[in-house]
Amino acid sequence: MKHVTQNVLSMIRNIALKPRWAAVVGAITVSVMSGNPLIAAEEPVIQSEPILEQPDSVVADGKKSPSFEAKGVAHPHFKLQGHTNAVVSVACNSNGTQLASGSWDHTVKLWDSATGKEILTFTEHTAPVTCVAFSPDGKWIASASDDKTVKLWDAATHQVLLTLEGHTAFVTSVAFSPDGKWLASASGVFGQPGQIKAWDASNGQNTLTLTGHRAAICCVAYSPDGKYLASASNDKTLKVWNATTGEQILTLSGHTGPVKSVAFRPDGKQLASASDDKTVKIWDATTGQLSCTLEGHVAAVRSVMLSPDGKLLATASADGTVKIWDVTSGRVTSVINGHTDRVRSVVFGPDGKWLAWASADHTVQISPTVVEDRTGKITPPIPGTNHDSLPIVYLLIRAMLGR
Repeated sequence: MKHVTQNVLSMIRNIALKPRWAAVVGAITVSVMSGNPLIAAEEPVIQSEPILEQPDSVVADGKKSPSFEAKGVAHPHFKLQGHTNAVVSVACNSNGTQLASGSWDHTVKLWDSATGKEILTFTEHTAPVTCVAFSPDGKWIASASDDKTVKLWDAATHQVLLTLEGHTAFVTSVAFSPDGKWLASASGVFGQPGQIKAWDASNGQNTLTLTGHRAAICCVAYSPDGKYLASASNDKTLKVWNATTGEQILTLSGHTGPVKSVAFRPDGKQLASASDDKTVKIWDATTGQLSCTLEGHVAAVRSVMLSPDGKLLATASADGTVKIWDVTSGRVTSVINGHTDRVRSVVFGPDGKWLAWASADHTVQISPTVVEDRTGKITPPIPGTNHDSLPIVYLLIRAMLGR
């Protein structure tokens, strides 16, 4: 039954990736009442008008093109092509010289971020790659996959150092601790509670297994000091855990759809979450209090990342855009358009002056961080919106699982 379910999941993914079907699948939704939030908060909702910045003629295969324009100034822009299916994750090493991308074509690709040239393709996974991460020193690359494993690669020799086995469902996310000694991975499949596992990065020993979410876990992130882990789940909540003991410290509720991404602010005082409910929420990482909700995307927000100085926030969305926000004001400062499919992942370069993003259109793109002031407006929360919109494919899978 498990094999049948996974085959159906792969089939649905392939159907949903085709532009003519993506709109149909996304449009067929059903309203489901959500549970009461564990942490109630009255927060402002910040809405901003979009700024459309269109890349006109980006040259493929890593060639530079002055096609991204803002304030009348041309900026170099790279489109990295080579994957043959959706690219769902992108990561940058600590000095900004390399990018890694993970794709549903079962591969991890390593790129030179200065030239946009492909360095190598890793082909050891036997199912879609869902997440990639560099170790803090840039020596290792970790990849997570639907084959239920995490692989640790040597970034210099390009050899597989470790294969971490123990998850019983698709591995959806992977993250290194700030000191590089530990690796956290998250897993889950529709209709089943997710798991987080912590591993010793030097030998692959599983040191912790964390449970508590009621559905698949989509993302896991370490706090900047390495003391805490944050997780985002399809159960519409985030949780904060003690990274050493595994104790659950906080449950953050407020999203009305699955939570797909979570990231700490560099000072560790706040964390940001992205959801299928089309919003980003910013929370106090100590108390769990909701600070504000950022609205502006017109489809699910799949990835959120803070700039190294903590002043900017980047989001990637199924609406085909990347938005850059001012964290203090909550205003959208830039919008990057021009994709033919959903944007799945975004990351800032280590100096915050450029960013890269990955898309279901099979590409990774790199662009300078363009900031253009745009005033947003604050509106109160809309009453009576404690509902959830779930794609009907979720319900089909649940029915197949007998849940």
